[in-house]
Amino acid sequence: MNFKDYYDQHKIILARLYEIAQLFHKHDQEYYPDLKLYQIGFMFNNIGYFYVYNLIYQEVHCSIDIIWLSLDNEEIVKIITNKKNQRNFDRQIDLYSPYELEDID
Repeated sequence: MNFKDYYDQHKIILARLYEIAQLFHKHDQEYYPDLKLYQIGFMFNNIGYFYVYNLIYQEVHCSIDIIWLSLDNEEIVKIITNKKNQRNFDRQIDLYSPYELEDID
């Protein structure tokens, strides 16, 4: 592989990572703010995840499993919405303290 091929592949992967990060925003806006390409950085952790960093706030925006690069957008949206629904369900359960549950009797 020559350097041109390497950089072409790199561009393709970065474009796909950005596209997936935008899916997070589109389908879970409460948790994932909109980011422009110049506001983010990417890091691979060598165990199968890319981290998308918000360079403005210096925090992780989202993590993307390397397998997601080969999935279509519909499958990724299902994963995102399932995680959102689970988070919302967990949030509803957290609204009740053990004391409040005892008072319901």
